[in-house]
Amino acid sequence: MLKPVLEGITILADDVPGPADFYRDALGFVPVVEEEIYVAFGGEGVSLAILSRPGMGANAHDHADYRTRSRVRRSS
Repeated sequence: MLKPVLEGITILADDVPGPADFYRDALGFVPVVEEEIYVAFGGEGVSLAILSRPGMGANAHDHADYRTRSRVRRSS
């Protein structure tokens, strides 16, 4: 049986620079790619990337879920 291997995690964000600053400045992650809509952090193990919601839409046939800003949902 094949064992799954996690290679990377991509986080969707409405504001890419905000979370990128946090991962870089607060946690010490080293960016290997820095673009306006995409930032990737490298290192050993699992990679982490932050991609803008519209950027993901371009890779998902402009699915409606990626056209609007996310809303925080709170349980009552």
